[in-house]
Parts: sequence; structure tokens; C-alpha cells
Amino acid sequence: MESTSKKSSNDKTPGILEMPGVYKFALFILTNSASVPLVLKKAAHIIAQARRFRDECIAVTQCIVSLLYTYAILFLYLVKTGFWPPCLLVLSSYNAGPSYKLEPA
Repeated sequence: MESTSKKSSNDKTPGILEMPGVYKFALFILTNSASVPLVLKKAAHIIAQARRFRDECIAVTQCIVSLLYTYAILFLYLVKTGFWPPCLLVLSSYNAGPSYKLEPA
């Protein structure tokens, strides 16, 4: 009975700090990116379904590798074509600074 009363006094819903690292990583990806590529959505789905530590490590590794491949392909596209792809234009516009409009003289 005493253990039950102690448990009820400290009973609380687990928050982000009590979540395993993999779920924090998936939550970070889903909440901090404006447009999540399909690769990251699939990796986040894999991470959300992971049940053991080994599976979670594999899922995180797959997510990181997929992310690196995605950015490598985008970088090669940029170098080959010489202009920013539309998805990078959206991402780079957040730190673009003030925009200047040309007015007719």
C-alpha cells in the first residue's frame, strides 16, 4: 500500500525529457522543419515504430544516412545546374535578409 501511495504522489504523464532519444530526434525533425522530404518522413516512421535499443540505433543511422544522401544529391544538383532548386530557395529565404525592390526612375 505504501508503494502505491508514493507512486500516486509522484505520478505524472511522461514528457519530452522522459522520452527515449530516438523519439526526441523524430519529434525534432517533424516540428523544426518547414517541408520535410519524403526520406525524412519514412525515417521518422521507422524511428516511431522502433521498440528495442538496437532497432532504435539502426533507425537513427538510416535517418542520418538518408539525410546525408538527400543533401549530397541536392548539392550535386546545385553544382551541375548552377541555380538553387526550389526547395533550397525556400530554406535559404529565411536568412536572406531585407529584400530590395527596384522602382522605375
